[in-house]
Amino acid sequence: MGKILLSICIVLAALGQLGIKYGVGMIAPSTSGVFFYVKVLQNPFVLLGTFCYLVSALLWLKVLSLLPLSIAYPSIAGAYILVVLFSRLIFSEPLTIWKVAGVLLIFLGVTLLGKSP
Repeated sequence: MGKILLSICIVLAALGQLGIKYGVGMIAPSTSGVFFYVKVLQNPFVLLGTFCYLVSALLWLKVLSLLPLSIAYPSIAGAYILVVLFSRLIFSEPLTIWKVAGVLLIFLGVTLLGKSP
């Protein structure tokens, strides 16, 4: 149960960041000061992303009650993997050899942690 909730936390955290990024990207770069934050708070993607992130944080509390912190916390790095991959697909961000190497190292580290007793 703990690892399932952890996986949901990771996916929701990544979706939250992607939604927030997508939403703020819709706001004109010239928007400044308080007007920027008014626009941010009116953007449905920012609100949805924030909601995903909030649900992830609430589920995280349950995850901490079920799994050792030394397993759960480093596993959150799985969200980095999802964000890098989906940033390429959604935002056309470059996927350099260095990013691929970093993602592979993170994946390896999270996998090794998951195998520990």
